[in-house]
Amino acid sequence: MKIIKNLLFITLLLATFQSCRTIREVKNFAKSEFRIQNVDKMNLGEVDLKNIQGFADLGLRDAAQLGLALKNKTLPLNLTYIIEVRNPNDKTAALEKLDWVLELDKTDILSGTSNDRIEVAPNGGTASFPISMGLNAAELLNKESLNSMINLLAAIKGDNQEDSRLRLKVKPRFRIAGMTMSLGFIKVGKTFESSKEEIK
Repeated sequence: MKIIKNLLFITLLLATFQSCRTIREVKNFAKSEFRIQNVDKMNLGEVDLKNIQGFADLGLRDAAQLGLALKNKTLPLNLTYIIEVRNPNDKTAALEKLDWVLELDKTDILSGTSNDRIEVAPNGGTASFPISMGLNAAELLNKESLNSMINLLAAIKGDNQEDSRLRLKVKPRFRIAGMTMSLGFIKVGKTFESSKEEIK
């Protein structure tokens, strides 16, 4: 009986230690900062736009192909952001999952969730992870001409994200003792930003 009590005590002690460790990691991640490191993939139809700076950079063949796809209202856009997280704390920061939203002119048009656990080393350590999405640009960007659509997408790669009509938002989520906690959405740009909200 004494052995069983000792085992129960040790188990409870380990569970408490793990819970305290998780809470510390969550509080640290709440202060972590996010930014767009780069755009790893940007394919519109069969055209790679990753190195395109505007409509004028498109060749005649690509422009004709995209124009026809837009007219037929079937123009798939496959996009992959690489997000970088920086931890300014002196302890490891950890994230269980992350919700993301793509917005156009401040209206949400697409959303999803990344379920990969992320740990970031302390004292300015960084980690990167992808956010991939796919959509039919002909439907969601139906008010845009091909010219403005290409320029709109090219602006995603620019340094001044505040002026971009297409913005990415992320919401870090944590799990403690079976309960999910989250921060508010953070609009991600080329410079590091952290949430101004408390964990809830």
